[in-house]
Amino acid sequence: MTITRETIIHAAELIGAALVIWGMIKMIVQPLLRFNKQIEELVKHSGENYLNILRLTFVATEMPIEERLSAGEKYVAAGGNGAVKAQYEALKKIYEKELTK
Repeated sequence: MTITRETIIHAAELIGAALVIWGMIKMIVQPLLRFNKQIEELVKHSGENYLNILRLTFVATEMPIEERLSAGEKYVAAGGNGAVKAQYEALKKIYEKELTK
């Protein structure tokens, strides 16, 4: 097979087109990757805010006990742990004793 001038020009055109396409893909993908990172961060913060709201609702003694227990149950189900979980378990036992009276 002989390499002609036309073959070289055609190969150069294909390489040029591939580079243009690659550049365009990078221009589209990079902002999408940044956007995806921002969405992941927002989802993380949203989950943290949800747990904080449930925690605040649970510890607010002026709230009705049923609402506090509901918030505590959701808090534990959403992965909340620690002192609030222990307080929830204790409040649940107290509430169950009051119901049996």
